Amino acid sequence: MVNINNLRATLLLIKGSLFPINRGDICLGPPENFGRTDISPEAFSAALAEINSLLRPDGTLELHFTGALSPAAPFLLYRLKSAGFSGCKAVVTPHGILLTAMR
Repeated sequence: MVNINNLRATLLLIKGSLFPINRGDICLGPPENFGRTDISPEAFSAALAEINSLLRPDGTLELHFTGALSPAAPFLLYRLKSAGFSGCKAVVTPHGILLTAMR
């Protein structure tokens, strides 16, 4: 069952990267104390649609997409580069994909 959930999360992330949809019921904000922001599969599209709201005060971004598999990484990098970010990096972790970038 874990593999099916990871596949679902990966497909949601790819879809959200290509077609981000703003969802008003999910509020995301910048992390406190310069920590990373963990994003659940249900919030992938909202996070990618409002990616500027997740910036730290120093202009950096560190997002962890929980449950996503490595095939989604190029789509994430595409979304960030098209939004004007530089120094983009996607690292696959045992629990998902860690995405870092700066503006």
